[in-house]
Amino acid sequence: MRVHASRERAVTRRRRLRDAAAAARASTHTDSVRPAQAEEDKKAGRKPTRVKRDRSANNLTIISDDGWETVPTTTASVRRSSSRKERSQSPATVPSDVNMGGFGALLGGDKKKKDKDKKKKKKSRSKDSLTDLDEVTSIPFDEDKYRGKCKAAVAEYFSIEVVDEVVACAREELATLGEPSRLSLLASAALDVVLDGKQKDRERVPQLLLALSEKDVLTPAHFSTAFLEALAILPDITIDAPKAPQWLGDVLKALVEKEACSLAFLEGGPPAALTELGDEGTECWSKFKDYVSS
Repeated sequence: MRVHASRERAVTRRRRLRDAAAAARASTHTDSVRPAQAEEDKKAGRKPTRVKRDRSANNLTIISDDGWETVPTTTASVRRSSSRKERSQSPATVPSDVNMGGFGALLGGDKKKKDKDKKKKKKSRSKDSLTDLDEVTSIPFDEDKYRGKCKAAVAEYFSIEVVDEVVACAREELATLGEPSRLSLLASAALDVVLDGKQKDRERVPQLLLALSEKDVLTPAHFSTAFLEALAILPDITIDAPKAPQWLGDVLKALVEKEACSLAFLEGGPPAALTELGDEGTECWSKFKDYVSS
């Protein structure tokens, strides 16, 4: 529960920071444009331009202080006007089979039947052809479902301590739900136990991750992605669990010691989720990096 709440809190904080930055940029742009226009009017000896808009059902007129009226024209309005004009000038189209009486109706019916048969044949060929890309649809990735499977597999391991069950889940169930790169979420599920689990389970996480590494289920890339995801919410986790950076660092140290992972991913700098938090995020990153490097 603590990890889930911290994720939501971190997302909310980052969204507020982004919205505030966007509002500040928009305000600065508006304030810089208005004085420039006023200065230009002053140099030209004109009165400051004030725009009035006259809106009606079919008209949008801009009236300036000097009395000039301007009707803005858009591509869409020109296209609609041109279309109406063409329709008014062109004669009404009459189906060719009207003048042919019953014989024309029979011809029309035959044509419809032929078109229908063609569509059936085309659909049949599409079903039988493996190369018809129009019929191929990809299943979107369901992250919530995938995370649920990972969480259940990790929980089962802590219950019966059979790593082969986790391996089977990764190679059978998870393989049908996402690409191999998504297995980083399996490592994330284990790190969630480190941040929000019991002490006895926390101590067994390195054992599980090392076993999955030895069985070629998880790679250094999976571990790097999982740790970066955990670090993104670490400042919020630390509010409720001050020792969280140390718990997370101990697991990373154990993996590095057995050469299942390296510290190379820490050289790329803090993730965007931490830099958006300002000094709080960068300080959290620096402390964690110093701890695992010592």
